[in-house]
Amino acid sequence: MSEDTESQLAVVGMAGRFPGAGDVTAFWRNLTAGVGGIREITHEELAAAKVPAAVRADPAYVRKGAPLADTDLFDAAFFGYSPREAEVTDPQHRMFLECAWEALEGAGYRPTAVPGKVGVFGGVAPSTYGLRHVLTRPEVMATITMEQYGTGTTADALCTMVAYKLGLTGPVLGVQTNCSTSLVAVHLAAQALLTYDCDVALAGGAAIADPLPVGYPFEDGSIVSPDGTVRSFDADAAGTVVGNGVGVVALKRLADAERDGDHVWAVLLGSAVNNDGAGRAGYGAPGVDGQSAVMTYALAVADVDPGDVGYVECHATGTRLGDAIELAALDRAFPGTPERPRVLSSLKPDIGHLDRASGVAGLIKAVLALHHRVLPATRGFRRPNRALDTARFTVLTEDRPWPPGPRPRRACVSSFGAGGTNAHVVLQEAPQPPPRAEAPGPHLLVLSARTPTALKESVRRLHARLSGPDAPELCDVAHTVQRSRAGFAHRTAVVCADLAEAVKALADPDALPVTGPVALSGRRVTPGGPAEAAERWLAGDDVDFSALHDGPRRRVPLPTYPFERRRYFIDRADAPTAPAPVREAATGRLPELADWFSHPTWRCVPLLGDPDPATLRRHGPWWVLADAGPGAEAAATLARAGAEVVRLTSGDRGYAEVLAAGPRPRTVVHALLPGRETDDAGALREGFHSVRALAGALAEDPRPGPVTLLLCTSGAVEATGGDLRHPEQATLVGLRPVLGQEFGDLTCRLADTTAATRGADLLREAVLGEGAEPVALRGADRWVRGFDPIRPPASPPGRPVIRPGSTVLITGGLGTVGTALAERLARRACSLVLLGRTPVPPEAAWDAPDHDRRAAAAIAAVRRLRALGAEVLTVAADIADRTAVAEALTAARERFGTIDVVIHAAGTQGARYFGFAPSLTDDVCDLHFRSKAGGLRVLDELLGADEAPLRIAVSSLAAVLGGVGYGAYAAANAAMDAHARASGRWLPVDFDTWNLGQDPHGDLGATMKDFHYDADEGFEVLQRCLALTGRVRQVVVSTGSLRSRLDQWTAPGAGPDREPGATRTRHPRPELMTGYEPPATPQEAALAEIWGDILGVDGVGVHDSFFDLGGHSLTAVRMMAKVRGRFGGFPVAVLLENPTVRSFCAVINGRNPG
Repeated sequence: MSEDTESQLAVVGMAGRFPGAGDVTAFWRNLTAGVGGIREITHEELAAAKVPAAVRADPAYVRKGAPLADTDLFDAAFFGYSPREAEVTDPQHRMFLECAWEALEGAGYRPTAVPGKVGVFGGVAPSTYGLRHVLTRPEVMATITMEQYGTGTTADALCTMVAYKLGLTGPVLGVQTNCSTSLVAVHLAAQALLTYDCDVALAGGAAIADPLPVGYPFEDGSIVSPDGTVRSFDADAAGTVVGNGVGVVALKRLADAERDGDHVWAVLLGSAVNNDGAGRAGYGAPGVDGQSAVMTYALAVADVDPGDVGYVECHATGTRLGDAIELAALDRAFPGTPERPRVLSSLKPDIGHLDRASGVAGLIKAVLALHHRVLPATRGFRRPNRALDTARFTVLTEDRPWPPGPRPRRACVSSFGAGGTNAHVVLQEAPQPPPRAEAPGPHLLVLSARTPTALKESVRRLHARLSGPDAPELCDVAHTVQRSRAGFAHRTAVVCADLAEAVKALADPDALPVTGPVALSGRRVTPGGPAEAAERWLAGDDVDFSALHDGPRRRVPLPTYPFERRRYFIDRADAPTAPAPVREAATGRLPELADWFSHPTWRCVPLLGDPDPATLRRHGPWWVLADAGPGAEAAATLARAGAEVVRLTSGDRGYAEVLAAGPRPRTVVHALLPGRETDDAGALREGFHSVRALAGALAEDPRPGPVTLLLCTSGAVEATGGDLRHPEQATLVGLRPVLGQEFGDLTCRLADTTAATRGADLLREAVLGEGAEPVALRGADRWVRGFDPIRPPASPPGRPVIRPGSTVLITGGLGTVGTALAERLARRACSLVLLGRTPVPPEAAWDAPDHDRRAAAAIAAVRRLRALGAEVLTVAADIADRTAVAEALTAARERFGTIDVVIHAAGTQGARYFGFAPSLTDDVCDLHFRSKAGGLRVLDELLGADEAPLRIAVSSLAAVLGGVGYGAYAAANAAMDAHARASGRWLPVDFDTWNLGQDPHGDLGATMKDFHYDADEGFEVLQRCLALTGRVRQVVVSTGSLRSRLDQWTAPGAGPDREPGATRTRHPRPELMTGYEPPATPQEAALAEIWGDILGVDGVGVHDSFFDLGGHSLTAVRMMAKVRGRFGGFPVAVLLENPTVRSFCAVINGRNPG
């Protein structure tokens, strides 16, 4: 081969977790000692894994496995995880993150400060832990969002989380090719290094089929072994054992590694990836042509003659057919008979088949074999497979020394994935470093850690390493720790003349100088010697350690950080007794876009029974808000039944004063039904604003207690056709779910009435009503809203719903959604009329430098649209201003002629327009109503009857699902939906969450952020909805199961805090920037206990921030419900403003002095 090293890469770091071995050193020790990782699984372990007794008793159940140790342990605080985040995160992901850290630190670099760009390439097995441990625990799922679940369990998050936690900025790619995943990741990492996309690359994989030790059922014809023994290459091969493992390697360009003094474990000469295509017996079967081709191509890339390869680490799963095919492929790729038979080996008999991690595990084994110059044996080998040509290949029964030859030692590694993706890597032993003169002392050893106990353990580990027979040179040890172990706040330093002095000094960690936590000074200093460097570094200065070295230094492998692991693990639930809606909800986005669509339907059900007087009394005290009608009848009925009832009218607005003067109500009927002549402002005042004020007063009532609130509307829904007479009242339809989410002790229902509705009907709904969906009372019929799926097809090719050249009016046209839609319409040469509140500066002034952010963004958007080929007219107008909109329409018609399509996408954006419903001002709420329902009504009046046959109202799924902080927004969208339906000329579409690079609603609506789609998907949704014009009255878009999301977020009484017996694991308090101070009063102790229960944290300090401990908007609502049960009512906003136990208790004491 050529001596050109430009295409050669170096393996500079390795880390892993393997069956029976917690790191790479133990892994090699086990391999050479003949210690296997496949073992018997005990009865106690099977019981702990909740393997059913009938399964255990089955003779076909094989009680062997290759489990990993300590899958339940993790150093959450080290990596910045809250306890809940840590226990929800799959152990596969946690161990991959740990190994990524160790691979970089083991290579002699500080993982969070590696010079250059670092890429991450890897893959992970499906999350058994998520499916069996997390999703089966509704009390856990109720405390997290789906986004949090996905972040800790999905394959997409594996590598990106490593990049996030370590601050790595190179290419980050998830790889999924089944069993060949991790070796394909190595190939992709190599390509990224060779193209200079990154300077260092991490590559590997993780596969934990089960985090608990279990066996497996054997079936004839399967790939698993009938007795738990793997016999690779053997005539008696009968199957494999699924193992568990994680592996990561760190790669650099060889020239860079040699320049930087890196320790090179081995050299990667070349690699290749291909697929079998159709040339195999079935999708999951291997193919000899593809396997031989990938080997041949990798050797060609490496410029290596097959005869120069002394050892091949094979895939060899121990199945007779699979091994025979691989042997046939080897025959083709390695022709000729070498002087000594080429050694074939496989890890599978030692540790089982590690699935996504098997390739990198084989790579690590081959690297270690080259490093130690050992030709490895294959465990348990007895008789060769008939396909094995023993004249050309051999399988060893014991390790042999690997003798030198005329060329460097070389090895290859194969990994083949179900589905046909094959990978092959060619390795060579590391070059000998050049000789150099000995470096005399003194030398400075520095060590740091996050905690004092971890610092002591680091000292012990370094002492053990330097006490061994193969201790590296002390000058290199000093250089390595200075470069890679100096980044934490707890610190110690040792100045020593030689190795013996270093070993002596490190023998007693308690005798070393220790500082910490050190506050960094920000000063960069160049020390005059080791002693000064130690002093300045211990004081927090940024020391230039290179000044201590007068020649080249090398990085050497040293013990990595001693993670302080604790148990973060959700135990497996018992076998489910019923189908779990939580499981369906937790599947996240539905993969097929056509499955995202539903439309509202109404189901007629029997009327509820009549509650007796005792039941009515038991549900008191009652409040009834009504001027007349069925509400007044209900109040009279309650009085006759002897129930405690307070009746309020539209003139009564002092809800807090009424509460202060009497008992807290248990049931409230809000039936201030606007009259026929009531205008929109009156409807909002008697409905939406009145309910907001009522909820706020109940939330701030100092007395605890749950409340059932029945909201009554009249003609606000369309249940039977023709009954939607008062769409302005539909604001309460959108507000209803939000109130239940923002106030955990408030159960909120809605009943829509007619002139025939009686007071008894309202009392039935208040006392006996169930479920979350609105109810329509229509005479003797009771209708309940539901949603039926529809599957709108994609537009036929060449026949788009919005035809090229159409004139499209978009309100909110320069907002985030409007611009995204406009760009895609511009590609169809549509003429665009963009209407918005903010005027675009005159074109002559576009190049001026002093535009504000909004104007600059508008100018850039118009330029993009024109560049795409669109004619663009921008018009500034308040969408609810009839005169301004009329002028805008006139200008559009004069410019383009008839308007073909109207997309009403106007809305009010910005975090300041969102918040807890009672805290919003009337003016903020009015902005939402004007831009949504107000704008639609103006457009409906001004557009011609035959104009714009396609009219779509861009509404939000918040109108159905609610969302914390979304009260006014949800109400405005629900009202717009109702007005659009009442008009009959519009199609309202309740869109799911758009992911357009920013959150226009602030950080409150966690429920709305887990199922987003991008602009292209959103445009496809729009087109499919437009195709439904005239076929449905309304479309609801949910990228996940709508039924399950409704059950999770809107069902009354949902959540573990209302279920007796729900328990939650507590974890030790994580290390925070604030020091721990225990509660000093009974109130502080009670509040800290509530926080600890909700957040799963033991020992909450009075200065610990609720949000630093892992809290978010959803847990805040749940926590406040518990606070009300102990201390009375407070709005959730109090927590946002007072996020510590002490500051919150000050609010409690301020309301209740003494």
